[in-house]
Amino acid sequence: MPNQPLDLIPIPVLYVLSAGILLIAMECGFRLNRQVPKGTLNKSDAHIGVVTAASLALLGFLLAFVVSLGTDVFKQRWQLIIEEVNPISTTHLRAGFLDEPQRSASRQLLQDYASARAMAWEPGQLDEALQRSLRIHAELWRHAEVFAIEQPSATTSLYISALNDVFDRHTERVAYGLNVRVPPTIVWSFYLVAGLSAFLVGMLARHSKERNPLAVIILSLIPSAVLLLIVDLDRPNEGFLKVPHQPMYDLDQQLSGSG
Repeated sequence: MPNQPLDLIPIPVLYVLSAGILLIAMECGFRLNRQVPKGTLNKSDAHIGVVTAASLALLGFLLAFVVSLGTDVFKQRWQLIIEEVNPISTTHLRAGFLDEPQRSASRQLLQDYASARAMAWEPGQLDEALQRSLRIHAELWRHAEVFAIEQPSATTSLYISALNDVFDRHTERVAYGLNVRVPPTIVWSFYLVAGLSAFLVGMLARHSKERNPLAVIILSLIPSAVLLLIVDLDRPNEGFLKVPHQPMYDLDQQLSGSG
C-alpha cells in the first residue's frame, strides 16, 4: 500500500492531534488580536466576521467534497468484493467441464485461491496473501494452457473466459483497495482551511472578557470528527469502518465444503 504521511499516525491519535491543532489556532488568533488596541480594529471587526463566515463556508464545502470522495471509494471497494466472488464461483463450477486430473487440480487451486483472498485483508496477512494469490494465478494458467491444447472445445473456452475474469477482478480490487486513496493534497488543504478558519474564529472572540472553554473545545472537536471519518474511510485495512469481506469468507466456506 502506498503510504501517505498521515498513515504513520493511528486514527485515535490523529483525532486528538487535529483537535489540538485547531485549539492552538483559535488561541493564537485570540491572543494576537487582544494585543491590538480595540479602537484600532473596531471598524474592521465586521470585515473579519465576513471573512470568517466565508472561510467556514469553504471549510464546510471542502468537508462535504472529501467525505463524498471517501464514501465513493469505500462503496467501490465493497462492490469489487462482490464482483470478485462471482467469477471465482463461476470458474469453480465450469471447472467441472474439464477432464481429470485437470478438474480436481483446478478446483483445488480455486479453493486455495478463495482462502487466500479471504485472508488478504486480515491484519498482517496482506503481503503474504497477495503473493500467494499471484502464485495460484500462475498455476491456474499453466493448467489452462495444458487443457486448452489437449481439450480444445467450447466448454474449455468458457472455463478460460471465467478464469480471465478472476484475474481481472483481482487486479481491480488490488488497485482500488490499495492504490486508490484520497489525495494527500486534499487532506492537507483541509488542515490549512480548518486551521485558518479557527484562527479567524479566535480573532472574533477578542471582545469577550471570558470565553466558554467547553464551546471552544466542541468547536475544535466537530471538524476533527469529520477528518476522522475521512481518514477512516480512506484506510481499507484498519480503523472503525472496514469494508465487509463476508461474501469472500462465505465463498471460502462453500468451496471448502464442496470438496
